[in-house]
Amino acid sequence: MPQFIEYDFKFLCDTAKAAVPEPVWPDPDKEPLPHPVTHAIVKRPPVRPERKEITLFSIWTPAPEGEKAPAEEEGEAPVEEDAVAEGEDALPKMSSDQTRWVIGPKETRKVYVKFFSQRTGSFNQVLRFEIVGSVRAFELSLQATCEFPTINSFYRNVFMTHKKTRPAQQPESLLSKTFVVSENAFDFGPLLVRKDPERRATDATMRQVNSSVL
Repeated sequence: MPQFIEYDFKFLCDTAKAAVPEPVWPDPDKEPLPHPVTHAIVKRPPVRPERKEITLFSIWTPAPEGEKAPAEEEGEAPVEEDAVAEGEDALPKMSSDQTRWVIGPKETRKVYVKFFSQRTGSFNQVLRFEIVGSVRAFELSLQATCEFPTINSFYRNVFMTHKKTRPAQQPESLLSKTFVVSENAFDFGPLLVRKDPERRATDATMRQVNSSVL
């Protein structure tokens, strides 16, 4: 009785084994070990939040000893050492190009923050610093004020003598060296025509006070 190979799976396997020799498996105890391989799992960094541009403040780092200042590199006259040593608070040579610092354990790095504005008022901005390998941001809030010196214009602070209104009757209405609030004018008083000009007491004392924070 003929056999149908497509229906006899065991017969098909035995026939294949007879035609194909069995592979020779190596002894795992005698094979050399492969070289060590290091694998690392790299996580996708988190999305950094958008930051506002710092336009009013800049960070200045003191230049290392022996490095020329930007003014000297541009050909300007260097500042004399005696002139710098006169002021105790004289600033060292600095550069604004450095934006990264290598700080060792228990090490301190001093930087300076410069403020510049073309408009008057109070301004607040936040500087954010990061550490390589960390997603945490360290914030430093900055506040500065830009203002011009101003003179206090209130009449009580400027004029020594003042009256709200001028009296209606003479001779009380003939005021001398008095500021009249209702008229918004300073009255130097009557001047005698025939009196010697050198003997006329026409000088008046006014006070000017700088009322700004500067």
